Amino acid sequence: MDQILNGVMLREMTTLWIKEDFTNFDFHSLMLNANRCAKFEVYCKMDAILAGKPSVEAILKELNLLVKWGFEEGEETKASRSHMRSIAVITDKVKNLLIAEHVVLNVLANCGHKCLSNAKYFI
Repeated sequence: MDQILNGVMLREMTTLWIKEDFTNFDFHSLMLNANRCAKFEVYCKMDAILAGKPSVEAILKELNLLVKWGFEEGEETKASRSHMRSIAVITDKVKNLLIAEHVVLNVLANCGHKCLSNAKYFI
């Protein structure tokens, strides 16, 4: 997938997504120790297909965050509310995790939904 994505365009889109989603005021970091390291685990609670991994990796790279994936791009997750599956574990500074959280979830949800709704035409 990395071969078909234009790296320059992906970096520009990543910066735009972060700017659109994150306000100028970082209230959460004021309440927390923003430089403390923490982890953010992304769970899937319904059957899905993991899509958007290159975009998420670009977002995380922009924010200097580390990720360990539980699934590969295009892989089905087979999950439910009672049996949630860990998609990814993202670690590093709290401040950057808070910035990335909503953007990452939006990308995964949008790409995964499009992939799942189109999968019926290809299977």
